[in-house]
Amino acid sequence: MSASGGSAGQAYGGATNGGVGTSGGLNSGGGAGLAAGAAGMAVDLTASFPKLAGTYEGVFTAPPTLNDTDETTDAPLLGNGDLGVSMQNNIDTLTFILGKNEFWSLSGGSVKAMARLALAIPGMANATYSAKEDIGPAEVNGSFVSNGQTITSKSWVQADDTTKNELVTELTYTGTGTQDITVSLAPGAGNSNPSAVGAMADVLYIDVRADSADKVGNYDTHRARVATRLIGGAATVANNQLKFTLAAGQTYSLVSSIMSLEDDPAYQQKALAAVATLQQADVASLLTTHHAWWDAFYAQSFVEIPNKVIEKEYYASLYLLASTSRTGEAAPGLWGNWVMKDPAWNGDYTLNYNYEAPFYAAFPTNHVELANNYDKAVIDWVPKAQAEATANGWTGAFYRVHIGPLPNGSADTSEHNQKSIGAFAATDMIMHYYYTLDPAYASAIYPTLKQMAVFWESYLVKDGNNYDIVDDAQQEDDPSPQTNGIMSLGLLRFLLQACIDLSTALNLDTTERAVWQDRLTNLSPYPTFTMSGKTVFRWTSLGRDWADGNDIGSQVIYPASQIGLGSDATLLQTAQNMVSVMARWSDGNGTDTFYPAAARVGSEPTALLGHLQDWIENNTYPNLHIHTGGGGIENLNTVPSAVDEMLLQSFQGKLRLFSDWPTGVDARFGDLRAYGAFLISSDVRSNVVQYLRVVSEHGGPAVFINPWPGTTLHVYRNAVDSGTLSGAEITLPTAVNEVIHIAPDGTTYQAILDKMSLPLSGATTP
Repeated sequence: MSASGGSAGQAYGGATNGGVGTSGGLNSGGGAGLAAGAAGMAVDLTASFPKLAGTYEGVFTAPPTLNDTDETTDAPLLGNGDLGVSMQNNIDTLTFILGKNEFWSLSGGSVKAMARLALAIPGMANATYSAKEDIGPAEVNGSFVSNGQTITSKSWVQADDTTKNELVTELTYTGTGTQDITVSLAPGAGNSNPSAVGAMADVLYIDVRADSADKVGNYDTHRARVATRLIGGAATVANNQLKFTLAAGQTYSLVSSIMSLEDDPAYQQKALAAVATLQQADVASLLTTHHAWWDAFYAQSFVEIPNKVIEKEYYASLYLLASTSRTGEAAPGLWGNWVMKDPAWNGDYTLNYNYEAPFYAAFPTNHVELANNYDKAVIDWVPKAQAEATANGWTGAFYRVHIGPLPNGSADTSEHNQKSIGAFAATDMIMHYYYTLDPAYASAIYPTLKQMAVFWESYLVKDGNNYDIVDDAQQEDDPSPQTNGIMSLGLLRFLLQACIDLSTALNLDTTERAVWQDRLTNLSPYPTFTMSGKTVFRWTSLGRDWADGNDIGSQVIYPASQIGLGSDATLLQTAQNMVSVMARWSDGNGTDTFYPAAARVGSEPTALLGHLQDWIENNTYPNLHIHTGGGGIENLNTVPSAVDEMLLQSFQGKLRLFSDWPTGVDARFGDLRAYGAFLISSDVRSNVVQYLRVVSEHGGPAVFINPWPGTTLHVYRNAVDSGTLSGAEITLPTAVNEVIHIAPDGTTYQAILDKMSLPLSGATTP
């Protein structure tokens, strides 16, 4: 056994004070409408971006089959980041499963199935089934035919309003005679807590609860109301059912408002009011604003590549993540807001990768707002984590594997002999800061990260000049001794460096900073050994050497962010060997971080894309959700983050364009987010990079590896000629909100703009 280097390849550091906030609403950090700095003119930076998401859809030729699963359903999916809807069954018994991320049982420590809205249309029995989940407009369109009679449907969850949470289904009948429809409401499957169905005029509603009591531990329990009304025709409500008749050639809209106590203290009255007076013109307006929200969402960045299987899943992953996560709303657990019965693993916040993973995709894709809600559960848990640390004789905050909302969190209280959980939970917050350099965000997360770091100050054991991590399982429940785990060493380095950078930026805790620097500088090196004739990382220096499942051994690369193309050559080679020997291209617990790790260390890109395509094709449901053995929405990270790391690497403080992209394969991207709060756009055709555009949100230097080796470059700042640059590695000074275009000398500014509007040609699937 030998040891490999410790601090090489550390994450981006040296953050400075000041800057602009980037973690707010939909368009935060999106680039559109930024002032063009000194030029003083408003510029729509996304005008040339292609609208690719609208070309993709999930196609269903038969009703879904996973309609009673405790994991991921294969049904059409809708959502607005608060309300999630899956559409089950054929048209004659069409059922909408309604879920919300905050609908936890506080006494049971688990997410609960919330409610169901069911349609009974007996005249359409044995209908053919055809549906499309259109991810561009974020709607599901269906067509159902029985004995020559056809019903078409259009369903969506209103994107721009996560308070009223309106679910709309438009129904149009073509055929002879009429079709009778009965609508009923019920609690979610397995939810035996008190519920009540009622009516107000032509509105049918149900009240559902996640617990039987109003309070648990002085916390309000979770309650919701679903209120449903027909628009465009007459309906009657009697015997806890809403009934109406479809006439041929007319369109009817069934509109529901799904509101919870978290949405508004007066949720019961306001859910009724949200639907009570709506007219058909209002429904049309809702659809217009719904489409506008999604158009703006997709305009925040783009990636265009020839492999359309991968490109499709790239945008599908963003659609699903935006459908289940939203600023100001409860964060999604394992299965998102598409829970149809008591979920596996309580649907909780599992901190040894599952909870963190989906939010990683929000950062490089320039959808930071999708990760804003991640922090609350982790920050709220600090007192609990401090109490657990104290009970064990430690300092700071010690996190167990499974948490949830206060007061009780998850019913699973297992620690699994893992000490790295707090450092793992910190990874999203650390990335969020490095990608945005938002000082307000730094202030918000620093107290939590500090407590996580304080835990390690006393937990580490000094052995000569080095600090060891002891009794810390990398695989769940590995018995002690387990010393210096590869994953934990990487995560701890990331945490300590971040705390040093944050305390420096905030001018806090100088003495504490020195302690962290001591631990970081002297932390034990990564353990290595020989496997398959190659030097690779060992799971621990003392304890487990290897495992054939998951990707713990490569998580030092990603998400711990300790090794990349800028790392020491020996360390980088060991990391490349690790990816090659592990080869976890299809792993129930590992792909979400293994693929980005492989891209970060420069794995052969053609093979990487081939593996990624195979994984997509072998694991994707018709609803474009990828389900593997280890969990649910964690897989939404795999494709966006892997592709973005192949196109742009930035985590080591230097911009590397097309850092792991295949030779001879064209690609382009717009406004991918980079460490240092830069938005980057570029294009490669026939192995020649066409341009580089840098939007600087924070100001400060942008360092990039010259993608035109040996060539003098021309620079345009806010559309103004700013002369030339040269060198293999270039440090580019930037000002806040400055827009900089760069291309080989002799390229005019207008020529760059023209290049930015050129779509890829000859796109094919390998």
